[in-house]
Amino acid sequence: MSKVFQIFEHPELGRRAVKVGFSWPAWFFPPFWPFIKKLWFLGLGCVAVMVLLAIGEELAGGPSNLWWSLFDLGAMAAISILYGMCGNRWIENSLLARGFYPIRIVATRTRGKALDVALGPVPIEAPRLSPVRRYGPLATVLSYTLILLGLRAAFVAYYIPSPAMLDTLQINDRLFVNRFAYAFDNPMIGDIVVFRVPESIPGYDPNKRIWIKRVVGVAGDRVAIENGRLLVNGNPVETPEFLARNRFFSKLQGGAVFEETLVPEGHVLLFGDNSGNSYDGRYWGPIEDDRIIGKAVFRFWPPLRFGRIEGESVLPLAED
Repeated sequence: MSKVFQIFEHPELGRRAVKVGFSWPAWFFPPFWPFIKKLWFLGLGCVAVMVLLAIGEELAGGPSNLWWSLFDLGAMAAISILYGMCGNRWIENSLLARGFYPIRIVATRTRGKALDVALGPVPIEAPRLSPVRRYGPLATVLSYTLILLGLRAAFVAYYIPSPAMLDTLQINDRLFVNRFAYAFDNPMIGDIVVFRVPESIPGYDPNKRIWIKRVVGVAGDRVAIENGRLLVNGNPVETPEFLARNRFFSKLQGGAVFEETLVPEGHVLLFGDNSGNSYDGRYWGPIEDDRIIGKAVFRFWPPLRFGRIEGESVLPLAED
């Protein structure tokens, strides 16, 4: 592919060819020109190390969020690309400050070839950058940055610290939560959601304010448990299939029993999939639906369980 170069000349230092348009950051420091390839591979190595460190920190339970780390890395890359777009202009200014002056523009595949062509006669019409070549890098950077910002706003990563959602979600599973899932829609029975725990529930722990459960009832539903089956409005739930085969317990710790509950307007009722070991809405009732942060949509760790989240019963109803 042909590239456009501006040729500069100095009475004593000879000629230099500077590519017009986009340039990667490692290319815009003249002392580094002989080491372009080495710097390129070094840069790729640094990026790989940063990604591995970000993932390692997340898996180790560090304070940073994997998605935040990847976002930060992407933002750094976007900034570097912006620098690269300005790099050739910086080189030109550096050459002008050192006494070089522009003599012509040529279009060739390499910088060396550009210098060779520059020795020939000056063309009547100098080559020009096409709109795609001139504005393409800027459009790419802006799109890249907007996509990163959009993804960062829509998705956030969480990990599972308890057995309440076994076997669907296992301890230390990592998953992405779509924070815009209910921007134009309402929660549905069967959705797995991340939510802010009401401060009014018994045993509220301010250090564990974010929980994950499954929606079993929405506004207007009457939810009950009978013979291990989940009933909504008097009928056994058949959809999604997981709710039809998972066993739910109405007997609670301390001798209490879960009674049929009417879900008020603007509320949802949430149960854990591991009903025998889950502190959920059976104990503290429905919660406001505006406490929902988002819908769990995808598991990214561990690798063997990578993919869309499927409901799996730790104690299927059919076994009894």
